[in-house]
Amino acid sequence: SPLAVDAQHSLRTLRFYHPAQRFTARAAKTTQPGPVDRRNPANWPPEVLARWVAEKTSGIVDPAVLCPDMSGRQLLRLPEHDFIRRCVACGLGEKRSRELYTKLFSLMVDRRDADRKRQRQDQLAEARAQRARDEAEFAAELERRVRAGV
Repeated sequence: SPLAVDAQHSLRTLRFYHPAQRFTARAAKTTQPGPVDRRNPANWPPEVLARWVAEKTSGIVDPAVLCPDMSGRQLLRLPEHDFIRRCVACGLGEKRSRELYTKLFSLMVDRRDADRKRQRQDQLAEARAQRARDEAEFAAELERRVRAGV
């Protein structure tokens, strides 16, 4: 109310609710990136990728032809038809080439989904913990104000 007689009442109201504003107007926190999942092909360095290709194709596909100095992320960005063309050039059949591509891509999708699920669970746990801390702090502040008679 704009009347001067209500000024003291308004001031007490503002003092009482001021601590509550800290809890509702909290700035958004930036999330820290988690550890790199080395089981995800998108995070593989060239050496690991070359070893995986040689292992899965029983040495038929030369990693130097399929993925010369490419990381897992770079190979996954390669269009499917280029991937298959490179495998066929090494002597792997088209069907097995497509299966290899599907296996690599599926492995990446599975790891990415697992990582997203883990991150979401971590975020929920942090949000619950933060809410509990906020509620405890608010209750302590409320009790302090009640005892002070404000």
